[in-house]
Amino acid sequence: MSADVELDHLTIRFGDFTAVRDAHLKINGGEFFSFLGPSGCGKTTILRAISGFNDPTEGAVRIGGRDMLGIGPNKRQTALIFQNLALFPLMTVAENIAFGLEVRGVNKLNRRDKAMQLLDLIALKGQGDKLVSELSGGQRQRVAIARALAVEPQVLLLDEPLSALDLKLRQHMRTELREIQQRVGITFIYITHDQGEALTMSDRIAVMSAGRIQQVGDGSTIYDHPETAFVASFVGENNPLQGKVLSCDQEFAVLDCGIARMRARNPGGLEAGDEAYVFIRPENLKLSTKGDTAASADTPENSFTAPVVSEAFEGAVRLISIQGPSRKPIIASIPNTGEAQPFTPGLLLNVCFSADQAVALPLGDLADE
Repeated sequence: MSADVELDHLTIRFGDFTAVRDAHLKINGGEFFSFLGPSGCGKTTILRAISGFNDPTEGAVRIGGRDMLGIGPNKRQTALIFQNLALFPLMTVAENIAFGLEVRGVNKLNRRDKAMQLLDLIALKGQGDKLVSELSGGQRQRVAIARALAVEPQVLLLDEPLSALDLKLRQHMRTELREIQQRVGITFIYITHDQGEALTMSDRIAVMSAGRIQQVGDGSTIYDHPETAFVASFVGENNPLQGKVLSCDQEFAVLDCGIARMRARNPGGLEAGDEAYVFIRPENLKLSTKGDTAASADTPENSFTAPVVSEAFEGAVRLISIQGPSRKPIIASIPNTGEAQPFTPGLLLNVCFSADQAVALPLGDLADE
């Protein structure tokens, strides 16, 4: 059984510091929902408020429609998985999984049966008598999930549980976590600063900065249609080109960005005279050498000429750094075919992109480099 979770204009202060500012959203029952943001943005504070370890300064937390004010962590239908997992090293895997049931007074036989069921769920059948020290990092992660599920919570809260794992194991565990959530069908609320985790696992994502929720949406909406400069610069790689709006219509705005006039989507209703950014993702930039007649015959509406600063090889892609306004680099990403010639520093390139693939947004805080 799952439950929805509602943050009703939630504000949390610690003395003069406001950790969460007017957070207002509803997480649907059975949803895999992630809070994504940099360290210190307030996402863990929200998780602790849902679990009962932080009380609202203003507003409310509701689980299944019930206000949680005054209801302690042990009385809520939630379970929390910490970053360090907090497994008991002297207990067997099965004993770790059944620990919450033992605290609740469930008899030994029923505890053992439940642990065996959950071991099957997390693909560790037959491993119940091992010590947790005998398991791999990914297996210990699954044991922590099983222990949380043993008490049959309506909401499972996960505080960056994959942060201590290496890259390959994190990527593998993303898939496993999502599959487990879909099998058990309960609400998962996930805290992360890792965009890859949020984008690959979540039904919806709330992007946070400085205690505020900047945008809520599914992964493709957050990535392709950012609503603020922070979201555009934090989620995925993006090139911000600052400029002044020269003209606009219902769908597009034209900005003077110094190196050229740029036309981009205008979802926020910018008006002539506004200062704004044009954001264009590296993979949407098309490059050609100056004088390439085949490329210039099909040039999109936005184009400029600039020299190469450097090239970085990242296996599947090559990142080309191009000199932008005020000598700030513009990054282009091209697939590594194994055949293309290197982009040597100083090489003059034609750089172009479609207005449909760029977005103009009001000036605002950008994510830290």
